[in-house]
Amino acid sequence: MRCRYKQSEEFIIDWNKKNRNKNVLDAGAGERRIKSLFSNNIYTSQDFGNYKGGAESMPPEATGTWNRRWESDSCDIISDINNIPRPDASFDLITLFEVIEHLGKPLKAIQELNRLLKPGGHLAITCPNLCSEHQTPYFFYSGFSRYFFINLIPENTGLKLATLRQQGDFISAHFGELSQLVAASESKVASALFKATLVTTQRLIRIIALASHTQSPSSCSGWFAIYTKPE
Repeated sequence: MRCRYKQSEEFIIDWNKKNRNKNVLDAGAGERRIKSLFSNNIYTSQDFGNYKGGAESMPPEATGTWNRRWESDSCDIISDINNIPRPDASFDLITLFEVIEHLGKPLKAIQELNRLLKPGGHLAITCPNLCSEHQTPYFFYSGFSRYFFINLIPENTGLKLATLRQQGDFISAHFGELSQLVAASESKVASALFKATLVTTQRLIRIIALASHTQSPSSCSGWFAIYTKPE
């Protein structure tokens, strides 16, 4: 399955083609990697501006439009995500990409974004699942189950879930985390051995699981969700 970064960018490109001069909020924007995709609409970035890290914390799938520099203190709005200084119903689209695992109170933040969203507007969320620490010390959750998106968010905001897509499965999620050893090793030989071992072992595990009719536990590498605010 295509990674959540690609899915979210395709959604934005399609949304941008269909809309003109609409207001967009990129919440927890960090390095504002999606800013260039909103050529037809009015882009506003928000971040708390305290994280100063860099490329060492980026996941290996993060390619293409990702900007490896971190200058989040240059976003349009510098504020606590739970208290963004804008009026109710200010935005037609709000994005919350790779942010909720860094929030101490993710539901409270989503409630605040719901306040800012216009009726008929959309909230798009991506996040990793089963992930190791990154962007420390601002890392609090290693993943969210599907029921966080299906139940908790709608119950606490009134938002309607329009799309929920998972990236990968139980096996790919675990091997995705192990693949960080490839990049982490300072030895080219060790990196090559890690990569070859991981590829071979994952294939073998899938063959055994298929042959033995073993059903993998429910899990994945990440989530992409889209919500609509009722009019």
